[in-house]
Amino acid sequence: MGCAFVRINSCEIKWMKLFLALLALAVPVASGQSVEIVSPNHAYTFAYGDAILHQIERDHLTNEMIARVTFSNYPYAGDRESRCDETFDFVFPGLHFDAPRNEFVARTRHQVRIPIAALHPNFPYAGYKLEPNAKIFLAKRSGRVTAVLNATAAGRRTLGANRRQLVIAEFACARFRKIDALKAA
Repeated sequence: MGCAFVRINSCEIKWMKLFLALLALAVPVASGQSVEIVSPNHAYTFAYGDAILHQIERDHLTNEMIARVTFSNYPYAGDRESRCDETFDFVFPGLHFDAPRNEFVARTRHQVRIPIAALHPNFPYAGYKLEPNAKIFLAKRSGRVTAVLNATAAGRRTLGANRRQLVIAEFACARFRKIDALKAA
């Protein structure tokens, strides 16, 4: 019996990578509760650019968490096209700002408290940092960027399993990258 090869375009490979990454985060939900928030803000940027800078901020008027991301065309900038950087803000509604603790938290349907980001007073500039149980994914398709926040209320055991699953997902994505590179050759 022979092997059948399926021709997959780069768009399908990108969606497979996103699916595997989200699947890796969805599996630990069975042992711990999770929250997923999709930002209502969308950005339109370079189709083939990279995210070069990211930080978490707090809107002092509304106490909403903002993910500020800078995209750049530096991978293909050169003599014909100059480098251009664009910064966009993605707001995550539904998070509660706990002022005494200086942190953002989410609540599950069963009112389980999930810490998302906390203020770290680094001298001279303080900044918010995501907790180890929280991740922000940027999904980009044809230049349209969507930000998704995913966090679990899991204990140490589930976080270890989550890390293992992320490594498996990254390995699978690396295999897809190799397939994509072979197709281009």
